[in-house]
Amino acid sequence: MNQTKRTKQVRTRITVIKNNLRILSWNIQSSSSTEGNKFNDHTFSKIIAGHDFVCLQEIRREVHLAGYRSICNTRKDKKSGGVAILIRNELTEGIEIIENISSSEYLICRLDKKFFKLSKDIYIVNTYIKPQNTSSSTHLENGAVTLRQIEDLISDLKKTGDIILCGDFNARIGQNPGQIVENISDLIPLPDDYIPDDLTNRNSLDTNTNSYGKIFLNLIKNNQLIILNGRTLGDLSGNFTSIQKNGCSVIDYISVSTNLKPNIKYFKVLPFTEHSDHRPISTELRINQILTHQPSSLHDEYEKAPSRFIYSQENKDQFLNIQSDETSLRTIHEINANLQNASTIAACDKAEKSIKAINDQITQHLRGMASQCFKSTKPKERKLKQNKPWYNWHTRIAKRELRNATNRANEFPSSDFLRENFYKVKHSYKKIHKNAQNKFFKSMNSDIENGKVLNWQSFKKLKQLKTETKEFDSHDMKKFEKFFCDALL
Repeated sequence: MNQTKRTKQVRTRITVIKNNLRILSWNIQSSSSTEGNKFNDHTFSKIIAGHDFVCLQEIRREVHLAGYRSICNTRKDKKSGGVAILIRNELTEGIEIIENISSSEYLICRLDKKFFKLSKDIYIVNTYIKPQNTSSSTHLENGAVTLRQIEDLISDLKKTGDIILCGDFNARIGQNPGQIVENISDLIPLPDDYIPDDLTNRNSLDTNTNSYGKIFLNLIKNNQLIILNGRTLGDLSGNFTSIQKNGCSVIDYISVSTNLKPNIKYFKVLPFTEHSDHRPISTELRINQILTHQPSSLHDEYEKAPSRFIYSQENKDQFLNIQSDETSLRTIHEINANLQNASTIAACDKAEKSIKAINDQITQHLRGMASQCFKSTKPKERKLKQNKPWYNWHTRIAKRELRNATNRANEFPSSDFLRENFYKVKHSYKKIHKNAQNKFFKSMNSDIENGKVLNWQSFKKLKQLKTETKEFDSHDMKKFEKFFCDALL
C-alpha cells in the first residue's frame, strides 16, 4: 500500500533580489580523484558554492552538481580536456547556450539583456587551450589555431554584446598590460569608431612569456578586452594561478569588454587546493536589481513519503474483517455524507478544499486499518555521507598531512622545497589510499573463496560506491510539477 508524496501548504519558493553575478573559472584537472568523484567532496563543492556561473576546464567527462544546470563539451576519448559551464538553476531562464560543434576546447553561453536588465547581451566564453609542452607535436599548432578561432568568434559576438572571456589559456604574458600603448593613427591605421585604450598598469608575479602569450595578447588587443588579473581589486599583485612541481605561472585569466570594467567589483585568485594544480579565479559583476525565485531544498519542499505496509497472507482475513466492524462502518458513513455535501458545492476554492479533506479522510481511514493488521516499513532518514569502507587511520593521517602541505604551498608558492614537498606528499597519499583499497578488496575476495561469513554491511557500501547517481534537485521537481499543472489548465 503506497502513497505518493503530497506537497506541503507552505511557501515553496524564496524571492531573492540580486544585484551582482559571481563568476568562477577553474581548471579542475579531471572531475575524478583518488577518492572518486570530486563533486561528491564537500571541500570541492564548497569552492563552487555561492557562484552563479562556474566555468570549468579539463573536466574529461560530464559533470553535475545539485543546484546548477550543467552544460558540458567533452572530447570523444574522455581522457583529457573538456569544458563545462554550470549555471545556477534560478538563472537558467535568462541563458542561451551557443551551439558549438567544431571544437571541444570552448563553450559559450549568452546572458539575455532583458532577463538580467542589461544594456547589451553578455557572452561568457569558457576556454581551454592545450599546453605547449605536451608529447604530441601537433598540440602547439592546435592550441594556436584554437586561440585564433576564439579571436574570430569574439570579433563576431562583440557586435551584439559584451564579452567575458575566461579559462586556462596556457599563455604566459609577463606584465604586459594587454593594451595598445600608443594610440597614434600616424603609426597605426585606426578605424573611425576606434575607442582608445584607457591604459592602466598590470602587475604579475610571473614575468615570463611564451609563444601562446603573443597570440593571446593579439586576441585581447584586437577585441579591446581588459585582463582583470593583476590590475583589479583583490589581485593587484598578479598572483600565480598554476602551481607545478617545477615552478609557478599565470596562465588562467578572466578578461572583459571595456564596457564591463566599471561594473567589476573584484577579481580574486582563490587558495590552492589538493584538488588541482590550478587555483580557482573568481570575479563579481554588478548588475541592476533582478528578482530570482530560489527553490527550497527537496527535503523542505515536500513531506516525507508515508511508510509502506508489508502485506502478509496471514493477516489478510483480519484486514477484511476490520472493515466491517462498527467503527469502520461509522467512518465510511461519515465519508459518504461528506461526498454528498461536496457534490452540491459549486466549483470554487471551497469545493477544492472540501475534496482534499475527503481524500485525507479516506487515506487516514485506510492507513488506520492497515496499521492494525500489517507491519510497516521504517521511514528512511537522511544519513551523513560516510567514508569509503577501506578508509582507515593511515589514510586519515595521510590526508591530514596532504592538507597541511597544501596550505604551506599556497602560502609560499615560490618555495621550490614546499612545492616539491606538496607533490611528494600528494603522491604518498595516493599510494596509501590505493594500498588500503587493494587490501580491502583482497580480504573480501579471500573471504568469498574460503566460504567465510561476509560483512554484508561492507557489501552494501560497495554497491553504493559503484552506483553513482546524480543527486535529485528540487528545481527538477518544481519543473515537473509545473509542467503537469500547466497541462491541466
